[in-house]
Amino acid sequence: MEALNSLGLTGMGFISQIVNFVAIMLLLNALLYKPVSKALIARRERIAQGIKDADQAGKARAEAEQEGNKILEEARQEASRVTAQATQDADKVRQDIISRANEEAMRIRTEAQEEGEAQKAEALASASRQIAELSMLGAQRILGRELQQDVDQDRLIADLMAGQNRS
Repeated sequence: MEALNSLGLTGMGFISQIVNFVAIMLLLNALLYKPVSKALIARRERIAQGIKDADQAGKARAEAEQEGNKILEEARQEASRVTAQATQDADKVRQDIISRANEEAMRIRTEAQEEGEAQKAEALASASRQIAELSMLGAQRILGRELQQDVDQDRLIADLMAGQNRS
């Protein structure tokens, strides 16, 4: 105790100092340490939850980005398929149009040839009739008589036509 006395502490003073220290310690523990400790623990848990949520959000973002890229690639492929199909359809339509145009041109050409042949035949028949009529008029003048219109004229035309067909 002498050592305590040399420091200026008496037995009672020392005990009161210990009691005061324990009281202040209990008071600080109850009023300050526990609430601050609880606040720090709660804050640590919130931070950990925030980090966990951020990790989940990062994973979800990465998955969404992958899904978006996948959808974008599928859309590109679909666009390529649609473009290829449209090109094929356009080629088919073009070929159909060309085919129909060629068929129409052949039909028009055939009709024109048939019409030309018909006009040629009609012109030849008309020319043959005119030649026969002129020949008969010439023959009538030479013979000095008129042929009977229906009988003699038709017979002479037929003879003339038969003669031309042989040549």
